[in-house]
Amino acid sequence: SLDIARGFAIFLMILSHCVKGLLHKSQIPDWGIVPVHLFTKFSSSLFILVFGVSISLFFLKHVGKDSWKKKRFWMLKRGIELMVWYKILTYVQMFQFYPQKMIMDTLMFKRMPDFVEILSFYSIALMWLPFFLPLWARMGHVTKVLCIGGTFALGQYLHYNFDFWGYEIIKVLLVEEKGYYTFGQLQRGALVFLGLYIGDLYKYQRDNQGNTTLIPWSCIVSGILFLQYFYFANAKEFKETLLTIANNGGKHPFDLNFFCFSVGGSLLVLGLCLLANKVVQKYLRPISYLGQHSLNAFILHIIIIFYFYRYYFDLHHKVTYWQSLQLTLVCTVCIMTLMSIWTRIKRAFK
Repeated sequence: SLDIARGFAIFLMILSHCVKGLLHKSQIPDWGIVPVHLFTKFSSSLFILVFGVSISLFFLKHVGKDSWKKKRFWMLKRGIELMVWYKILTYVQMFQFYPQKMIMDTLMFKRMPDFVEILSFYSIALMWLPFFLPLWARMGHVTKVLCIGGTFALGQYLHYNFDFWGYEIIKVLLVEEKGYYTFGQLQRGALVFLGLYIGDLYKYQRDNQGNTTLIPWSCIVSGILFLQYFYFANAKEFKETLLTIANNGGKHPFDLNFFCFSVGGSLLVLGLCLLANKVVQKYLRPISYLGQHSLNAFILHIIIIFYFYRYYFDLHHKVTYWQSLQLTLVCTVCIMTLMSIWTRIKRAFK
């Protein structure tokens, strides 16, 4: 179920990056922005929620046990690996059109890229999460809820009221800043905590032979409530608000509209994926396969779009919107094919 949710998130990200990486904004028709690219705004929040749920289900249970040291080391090593890929893919994204000085500034954290920044968030999060999880494991339910809300509120407050002693890079990485496509550790970290809490509740129901559909349905209902609030709060200018969100308005940092739409949609998708039975899972196997290899899929889609599509085939601003959608499907099929081949090679040499 988590692989399916992660697979939907990576596919939406591929769709967004492929279109925006190949087309100028003026080339995207309004009907393409809404609804097609509107739904891609679920992607990052869904990714982060699933990340939190996965940490809860597969790592939190090792806290305080002999196996925790090994798991903690794996998380730290994974964080370093993601930071290395973040830098490599930053260069892949920028080498064609940006001057060398700007590329070096970006590699040195003086600027931020706009397509691969999610890897930076995960990398930094994996540096502090292993030391936070023992504390989380000792928290009660009320404390965990307060931690989720308090972390998000603190991030928003610091963004609007504190300049971090003039060190903009610290502000960008911790609480985000307008003009930078970064994911703040505090605001998005609160989504990781929300995912942790969902995973904790799901695990509690499962271990105590409770109703394991209760948590998925709670996610669905919560997502619908968020989306309903978003609709009623913007009923008078609903279409204009949807267009703003589709164009990333309010994404960095979160404003209330983007938060309700993105997190509400993500909770809805996550709940539906957790409810999926074996028949549904069978038909969604290609999506789950994509989610199972999400890091490799992320790496490959950046290389395919920015090296092959834009540089090698010279397709930048030279395709139509329909063609960019077709290239999105080609990119996805290529990724799945390459991952399948690589998996078989690894099995052959074991």
